[in-house]
Formats: sequence, structure tokens, C-alpha cells
Amino acid sequence: MIQNIRTYSLIIICGLLLVACKKYPEGGYEKDGPKNIIGSWFLTLYEVDGIDSTNLINYNGNEDYKKFTTTTSSSNSKETHVNLWNSPIYSITFGVNNETFDGKVSSYGVYNGAMSCYSPSNNCYKNYFTPETNKSTWKILKLDSKEMHLQSQQIHAYNFKFIKVGN
Repeated sequence: MIQNIRTYSLIIICGLLLVACKKYPEGGYEKDGPKNIIGSWFLTLYEVDGIDSTNLINYNGNEDYKKFTTTTSSSNSKETHVNLWNSPIYSITFGVNNETFDGKVSSYGVYNGAMSCYSPSNNCYKNYFTPETNKSTWKILKLDSKEMHLQSQQIHAYNFKFIKVGN
């Protein structure tokens, strides 16, 4: 009898722990988000209003615009600030707080509408994290050690997918 009570108690505790670990809608645990965001990423889908526009944002004529790297700049118990670098043209700092990224173009680059330009050469690249304004919020649909899916509703609906290519 006591053995059965212990078994049932253990099953209930395990079930509660599994329910308490909040997941993103498409996968990955939210508690692991700040750790999983760090690394090198490659854009596999840039969708605008349901239309695959991945190859339409290429200002350079090569695949470099699809690559970016994230590094931690600071963290506390509520959020982790992550710097995003793309071909050192611009950086965006995100506060990762479980379900969203709040992004903003840093003063490192010059915000020019849909492009970000870097002085002195003034090379410009598509600012895909801030396509309509220099600030945006992204809902995290999936974030694990291999993939990241983000979504934002601005004037247009944006859906991005990335794969991790390095730590």
C-alpha cells in the first residue's frame, strides 16, 4: 500500500514538473531561450504576408545577408540582452524574456528605412529584423539548440526561420 502511494506521488510530481516547463508553440523550452539564442545562425525563410521573399532581400549579390551571429552582452533574472551582428554592418540588441524579442537598431549603424548602412563605405544591407521601423517586437515560435522561428505583425506579417550553424 505504501509502495503504491509512493509510486503515485512520484508520477504526479513528474507530471507537474513537465507541465511547469513552458515550451514555445513550435518547440524548445522557454527557460533555455537565452542559452539557445547564442551562436551563428543562417536565414532559411523570410516570409512577408505569407509570401517567401528570402531571395528578394539580397542587396549584395551573395549569401552573406543570411548569416548573423549573436553574443550575450548582459543578463539579469528577467531578460538577456543579445547583440546581433551581420557582416559587421549593424547590430540589434534583443531583450529575451521568454516569449518575445524586443529589437532595436543600435547607434552603431545608420537606420535608413528598410536598409542599414555602415560608414565609411556606406554599404547597405536589408534590415530584416527592423523592416518597417527601427524598433520591433518578435514573437518566438520556436527556439532550441538547432532552429529558431520568429514572427512579427507590423503593417505586414513577417515570419522568419533560421538554423544554427555554429556556437
